[in-house]
Amino acid sequence: MVGHALAAIEHVAGEFTELSAAITHRDAEVALDGTGERIPCTAPSQVALVGRLGGGALGTLAVQGGSGPGPDGFVLRIAGTDGVLTITPADPGHYPGWATWRMRATAALTSRLPRVARSIS
Repeated sequence: MVGHALAAIEHVAGEFTELSAAITHRDAEVALDGTGERIPCTAPSQVALVGRLGGGALGTLAVQGGSGPGPDGFVLRIAGTDGVLTITPADPGHYPGWATWRMRATAALTSRLPRVARSIS
């Protein structure tokens, strides 16, 4: 998931030229769905990245395993000098790769988005 989210950020905001990361493991074991068998958890529970984008802007990415803390679940927010673009799943219960997306932008950005992006809501 982190790699896909990082690729999405770099696609719309440019590549990171510097990047630092921190991870944490919340659970040493997890239960298998259906059997309840407990197995070691080797995947991090949370990943946080911070770095400098090619244009000089600072970029951050935080991914939390399981249910996200916010009402939208997955959120991609890009804040720049011309405004803020926010992208979330239209239905927060879906995995981001399978979602229909909702895009919101401040007024200054809306007129500059491609027509297809302006019709997504």
